[in-house]
Amino acid sequence: MKTLIANALGIVALATVTACSGTKSENTSQTTTEAAHSTKPATELTEAKKPNAKEAPKFQFEQTEYKFGEVKQGAVVTHVFKFKNTGKSALVIQNIGTSCGCTTPSYSKEPIAPGKSGEITVKFDTKGKRGQQSKSIRITANTIPATTVLRLLGAVDPGPDLSNGPVKQ
Repeated sequence: MKTLIANALGIVALATVTACSGTKSENTSQTTTEAAHSTKPATELTEAKKPNAKEAPKFQFEQTEYKFGEVKQGAVVTHVFKFKNTGKSALVIQNIGTSCGCTTPSYSKEPIAPGKSGEITVKFDTKGKRGQQSKSIRITANTIPATTVLRLLGAVDPGPDLSNGPVKQ
């Protein structure tokens, strides 16, 4: 039994070594060789792979801040942030994060060609919110800088205080 387990472990180890060897891509081995034989610091080698600022895509938003005024609690505020790629290469939005789960973005996952326009639609659900609100939308893209921030600003009126029961008139 011990021999059978030892043989099985040996076969698994051999298969793992065989599967991992010889699978390097040409780029990986070239970069490794380049780094090993270069007098440049490793950071300079990786910097060379970043897009050139002159060639990089660039956001040009019509507005980066939307003031929605005052709304009643429970309303859903929707705004479309429109932009144009004023750079010289295709703009790709990699991720959009928001400051809270009450704010949801939607956008096209397709690259935006130079000179073309795109949109980011943002919805803010005011349920459970009250008072002044500032919601940020962080866009990560292949631009320089990589992060762009948009904002929704306004106030939520909670309506009458019903904690002591309905209001009597």
